Amino acid sequence: MSTVDGSIFEGLFLRVLKPEGAFKSQLRGAGFDVDRPQGRYPEDVFGRALTVTTAYAFGREDITMAHRRIGHALIEGYFMTILGKMTGGLIPVLGLGGTLKKVAQLWKVPQPGMEISAAAEGRGQWVVHFRDRVMTADLVAGILEAALRRADPLVQVEVVARRLGAGVVRVKTGAN
Repeated sequence: MSTVDGSIFEGLFLRVLKPEGAFKSQLRGAGFDVDRPQGRYPEDVFGRALTVTTAYAFGREDITMAHRRIGHALIEGYFMTILGKMTGGLIPVLGLGGTLKKVAQLWKVPQPGMEISAAAEGRGQWVVHFRDRVMTADLVAGILEAALRRADPLVQVEVVARRLGAGVVRVKTGAN
């Protein structure tokens, strides 16, 4: 079974959302105990925690917008972790295109079970394909949007295809 690095949970929950009360209790029921973080989690725990987070933290929003906002929060918090600081520091150095060329390598550390690739699609545009059991296209779009703003503050990210277990996201430079 595929796993997710604990730094993802640390960043999203301990550093950004800081769940309390019923939210905290529901996360514990989903397999993530805020008071006892672990180094790695089964991918299914991340999926259940995503469902809980969607309901508690962003329940008034459409699920696509909620997942995009969770993606923003996830990467913001991840970049505050030790592992995330290393990754986040590379993005301005690599630039937008360089980061997308290495997206599969960069994603392998926190989530080794995810298949992701990016290909140039014209000047200043890339298409990102991914396969994963729990990540949604909107979550991936939110993560990429927030992360790539370190290289291009005006980057645009749109979901092209949403499928169960897979998706396609288009990335455009702010210059387009």
